[in-house]
Amino acid sequence: MRSHIQVTREVLESIDAGQLPSLLILNKIDAVDLAQEALLKREFPAAIPMSALNPKDIEALYERLVRFFLDNMTQVDLLVSYGKEGVLAEIRKNVHVLKESYGEKGVCLTIKATPGILAALKRRLAESTPVAQ
Repeated sequence: MRSHIQVTREVLESIDAGQLPSLLILNKIDAVDLAQEALLKREFPAAIPMSALNPKDIEALYERLVRFFLDNMTQVDLLVSYGKEGVLAEIRKNVHVLKESYGEKGVCLTIKATPGILAALKRRLAESTPVAQ
């Protein structure tokens, strides 16, 4: 197992992803004895020990993954002008919307997204809307 972790780290470094936030998941924790499990928890304290056969572990992993990704996102407020329904649909489909309200000038959103997605959305919102004929 340790060699798998090392190979994974080397591959991530080789593609310049070694410094990105990551999680270590120790699957099949049910296949080790209690002493070995305790040793793994001491050696990898930030790791997530789990068994894919245990529904509670799957649920806990899901919650941890959602929290992990949301914690690495930026929260911003956006105004999506009326007439930008395509952008609004894209936001609803691809971004975590925390709050939505409707105002005189458009839809006011509070969202969480990665910096790259935010930059792309802001570019899309800055594009002029074609005038209907």
